[in-house]
Amino acid sequence: MVNEEWLSAFPSSHVNLDSPDISDHSTISLAIQSFPSFGLKPFKYFDTWASHPSFLTIVVQAWEKPVTAFSSPLIAFSRKLKNVKAAFKDWNSNTFGNISQQVLECKDRLGSIQIRLQSDHCNGALADEEKATSLELSSLLAREESFQKQKSRIKRLELGDSNSAYFHRSLKAKVNANSIFHLTAQDGSIVSTVKGIKDLAVQHFKGLFTSS
Repeated sequence: MVNEEWLSAFPSSHVNLDSPDISDHSTISLAIQSFPSFGLKPFKYFDTWASHPSFLTIVVQAWEKPVTAFSSPLIAFSRKLKNVKAAFKDWNSNTFGNISQQVLECKDRLGSIQIRLQSDHCNGALADEEKATSLELSSLLAREESFQKQKSRIKRLELGDSNSAYFHRSLKAKVNANSIFHLTAQDGSIVSTVKGIKDLAVQHFKGLFTSS
């Protein structure tokens, strides 16, 4: 019922189909509100990280950090994995960064170089810079496509056909569809606050997994 422009402008919008009562039509109530934050997102590994030249260095440095000796090797193994996860979080924020923003910046740099080349055809340094920037852009585009595909969970399309835009649109739709804006309690009341939704979910699963 909505297009990409709508999802970009109102990512947390949703509708309620009200009871039709004696009519054969249902009222549609549209709600546009700020996106609810449920706290920190869980750690997730992205395949495209492995294409970065500093990837293996990050892994080795984090893995070789000393950990306290434990009686169980599995505990030491778990601590090492946590060290790698922490290193990935910092590296993703400070070095790998926003891949889509890097693509835009690289495109701007390439365009600027090509404009200068049009008025200075024999500039060998500019030609070399254009070639290097073009290769960098190709690498960034491949990483962006891999990143968007993994986040959108679209498995039927292969990488390499510039599917980034499609994956990005699918990701927006998935995030909107998977969002929880309210829950209905046992007494029929509607819970819409983040704390209320969390508490109601905990109560529900406690009831399932504890005996009365």
